[in-house]
Amino acid sequence: MGRSERTAWALALTALTLAYVGCGSGGGPSAPTAALPAPTAAPTAASEPLPAAPTEAALLDAVFRIDVERVEAVFDVFPAERRVQAQAAVTFRMRAGQTRPIVHFEPAGTPSGVALRLDGQDLDPARASDARLFSYQGSGQVSLELQRDLASGVPHRLEASYPIALADAGGRFFANVNDIDGRGNETLFPTLNTPHELAHHVLVFRVHAAEPYLAVGSGLLAPTGGVTAEEAFATLDPWLAELQSSLGPFPMPRGLSVVLTQTGGGMEYYGATTTSLRALRHEVFHMYFACSTVARTYRDSWWDEAIDMWYELSADPAYAPIAESFRSDIVSGRSAVAVGFDRRAYDDGARIMQAVATDMGGRDRMVRFLRDLHGRRSFDPFTTWELADEIQASSGLDVRERFRLWLYQSPGAQAAAQPPSAWDWLHQVDVALPAGP
Repeated sequence: MGRSERTAWALALTALTLAYVGCGSGGGPSAPTAALPAPTAAPTAASEPLPAAPTEAALLDAVFRIDVERVEAVFDVFPAERRVQAQAAVTFRMRAGQTRPIVHFEPAGTPSGVALRLDGQDLDPARASDARLFSYQGSGQVSLELQRDLASGVPHRLEASYPIALADAGGRFFANVNDIDGRGNETLFPTLNTPHELAHHVLVFRVHAAEPYLAVGSGLLAPTGGVTAEEAFATLDPWLAELQSSLGPFPMPRGLSVVLTQTGGGMEYYGATTTSLRALRHEVFHMYFACSTVARTYRDSWWDEAIDMWYELSADPAYAPIAESFRSDIVSGRSAVAVGFDRRAYDDGARIMQAVATDMGGRDRMVRFLRDLHGRRSFDPFTTWELADEIQASSGLDVRERFRLWLYQSPGAQAAAQPPSAWDWLHQVDVALPAGP
């Protein structure tokens, strides 16, 4: 995966892409590419040290505090006025030992016009007795802590009403996202920016405009040239058949939606992808590993990229495993609560998987393991160490010491620099916005 999104034409319906095309009709006018506005600056917040915790699991509970059950957001878009009025509701439960809830919610950083209600009680985000903004050191996220102690074991509901200004002159509504940096759509509504929250979002967009307003994902839009839908399906149909044969039934309950771009790489979503034809197989594989079999933390998500790359590259019998002498901080170089992941997952991570497969007994044995792992652990997030435990339980192969050396380089040792990769193109979604009026 990897993204720095703008927009494209749609091959099929998707409800999860927050990148939209400006006013137009039919397939939209042929026009020069419009530049994205700069990313919205994160609200300023006091930085605090991470809470003391005996284990990583306890640390995650102390930092994130809630488990999101459902996020519902409605965006009323007014293109001519260059504004959006949003209503969102988050249903959640408190994690073990936690009482005071936290969400990630960028609009709360500029509280003018923001209204909050927690379990039916109105809160003022600008009042210290109701809410506070802060950031844990190393997390990269601004947390909104609601100043109420809540009971565990029961659902709670946070409602928010807030405006969003459209910086784009054409009234286009989109998010400037980059998953490697951990910057994404999650800033536009209250939630937690963690890898396994994305399947809980239900987003509705209502456009108030006299002119037709084309949204990526609103249906089949006619391309102006380049790759056709027929070419995409010629790649997609046999690939889906192979994945279902190798890894099990397709895991997305509403099928697959594809927003097809003409060049660049792609990005996976829950049941959808924005992708070029070149990256289509890679992004569709992520429906199994990344969107249903999910890492518990962003730094653990190296393994979903590594498995994806390994599956295709290992079809070559000459594909080499990682050297035993390899050392890196792919996992340990990042905080457990940080956003983003290490791009070395694409190269070194895939070769680590090849080393595991070799010692496990070969590619077919590894694929059978992945099928079983997906079947048992879908929507049950796990860490790198838990992956090592799964490998040992399945095959008897103990990879913990090698994982420690390959992924958790000892503190004080010089971390290897990240050289350019032959797969860097996968990080970029190359999509063009038609010019606005």
